[in-house]
Amino acid sequence: MRQELWTGQAREEDFWVWMENSFPGSDRNELLPVLQRAIQPLPAWYRLEDWSQVTDLHLLSNHRWEWLAPMLEPMEPFIRSVTISSRTGYCKPDPAIFRIVETYFPSGAQVIYVDDQNKNLEAARSMGWETILADSGQHWLNSIEELCTAKQKTSEDS
Repeated sequence: MRQELWTGQAREEDFWVWMENSFPGSDRNELLPVLQRAIQPLPAWYRLEDWSQVTDLHLLSNHRWEWLAPMLEPMEPFIRSVTISSRTGYCKPDPAIFRIVETYFPSGAQVIYVDDQNKNLEAARSMGWETILADSGQHWLNSIEELCTAKQKTSEDS
């Protein structure tokens, strides 16, 4: 169900039917609030506003648009583009979804892609993007902070 759900081949309704068939007695009215509470902002969430002052930010996620949209709304001013797999028909690490995201970049843009899965980093590298592993210790946040600080200093010196 995962692949079909993330790529939009299965509708949200299909997921709930699958849940009810796979786990008899499950009730979507009880499970939906649990699912919504389980969707938590990633650690970088609270830095997006600051980072967006220095660079363009783009979000790429394997997920369901209707589940993420309410959470994303307050961050829309800070994110240049949002690409959610259920709306594209592709999910990471399929190169097609990376090509979709790439259409939002200015020509010749330096791209630094962050992900917590190596298979997705490999796909991004095949596009010529620089990559950073989002490690569980969250050291990657410091790497992004350093890049933003350097970019800000460079633009101030210009």
